[in-house]
Amino acid sequence: MNEKKPKAALTANQKKIRKVWQTARPVAILLLSVLIAFGGIYLTVSIMIHKYLSPVDANDATPIEFTIESGWGASTIAKHLFEACGEGQKGLITNKAVFKIYVDFMGKSKELRAGTYFLSKNMDVPTIIDVLCKGGTNIPSDRVTIPEGTTVEGIAEILAKSEIQFDKERFLELCKSGTNFTKYSFIEAIIDSDTERYYVLEGYLFPDTYDFFMNATTEDIITKMLDRFENVFFDGEVDFSEIAAQRGMSIDEVIALATIIEREAVVKEDFYRVSSVFHNRLNNDMKLQSDAPLAYIFRENDRKLLYSEEEKQVDSPYNTYVNKGVTLPICNPGKQAIDSALNPDTEYVTGGYFYFCLKDKKTGALAYAKTLEEHNKNIELYRDNW
Repeated sequence: MNEKKPKAALTANQKKIRKVWQTARPVAILLLSVLIAFGGIYLTVSIMIHKYLSPVDANDATPIEFTIESGWGASTIAKHLFEACGEGQKGLITNKAVFKIYVDFMGKSKELRAGTYFLSKNMDVPTIIDVLCKGGTNIPSDRVTIPEGTTVEGIAEILAKSEIQFDKERFLELCKSGTNFTKYSFIEAIIDSDTERYYVLEGYLFPDTYDFFMNATTEDIITKMLDRFENVFFDGEVDFSEIAAQRGMSIDEVIALATIIEREAVVKEDFYRVSSVFHNRLNNDMKLQSDAPLAYIFRENDRKLLYSEEEKQVDSPYNTYVNKGVTLPICNPGKQAIDSALNPDTEYVTGGYFYFCLKDKKTGALAYAKTLEEHNKNIELYRDNW
């Protein structure tokens, strides 16, 4: 039988080393834990920097015009940088919150300056911030205002009188076909339809005040206006596309109706009341019978107040006297017209109003009627005011 050997006694030196280790061991474990933790933090930070501060696309140097309006803070700037390339597209930054945190951390939130810049997706966040702190480009520009209800041809006339280098013929050509702007789903849907239009882009060049660079191309000008429409219709305080879906209306139907309302109403309340009349007619399978499309058909800058029966029967896809439904857009409506097309005055809807006519030519106020007999009486009553 093997017997276990007794353990050798520790020497004084070994006892001393063991005692030191017992004392130092907790400190060593703590230091190791701290190193591991810092290593993890460093790795996490490195990943975040690579993911959120690096360029969106290192290979894409396409210049993108970006404007900071006066009064915008870091959060607003981050939002617009993130959405700079439109719906469904990667913007100029990958994360809004990280941009805001980084700007604050670097102490540059108050240094971001209003102006217009040319940025690209191959710029990282620190580079973008440096550019935005230097101030915008000094390329000359001209401010142009497009009133609500202006047609494509009317917009062309306004732009032709501006200081920008504008090619009117090219503008009308691009607006007519729309094929250069199929990246916008609402334009692609129109091109895919079988309807014949004077201009595919009619209704979608959002009326507003724009700052156009003197050397802007015709495509740049149209894109800026389509971007504005997209922003208002889809990304504004109210998502009009969502309301349209709830009402069972296509975007083009909403815009077509809004354009007729824009040309019929002047007083704010009338926008929503006229919409009620049209919705009542649509819901009762009646033709809209609006004179506004006739002015568009006959290319009238100053619309007549009375049209002959022969003129009302003109063969045109725009004519609401011969075609049911909302037909096609006849101008470029503003936000109020779009809102009223989707939100008719409920009192006038339930009240059963089907007719309106001009009441006061000076103010543009309208008179409403429930029956054709009442409508004819209103015409006789207010005709002298026309």
